[in-house]
Amino acid sequence: NKYPISMAIELDNNTKEVNGYYFYNKHQKNIILKGQFNSSQITLIESVDNKITGQFELNRQSSYDKDGFHVGQNKYWTGKWSDVDKSWIIKFIDIKMNK
Repeated sequence: NKYPISMAIELDNNTKEVNGYYFYNKHQKNIILKGQFNSSQITLIESVDNKITGQFELNRQSSYDKDGFHVGQNKYWTGKWSDVDKSWIIKFIDIKMNK
């Protein structure tokens, strides 16, 4: 966990849009997230000062992944963050869901 983050997102089932933010736990300055989702993937574009600075890709899969997070029988979330220069695998520690 070189760069621990916290993230909050809201999924709109009618439009399939995602809105939210994340922040580096050390700095706690919100970074805006907007994107889309379907039953197996959430794509989030991050922006700072109205400039795109990176992207999260979260995927739901049925097979175990050491960096994924188990959310139910044969259901795991995995993910990565990337920008134009680099890509990082996300290691999930905790997921909290509101229904």
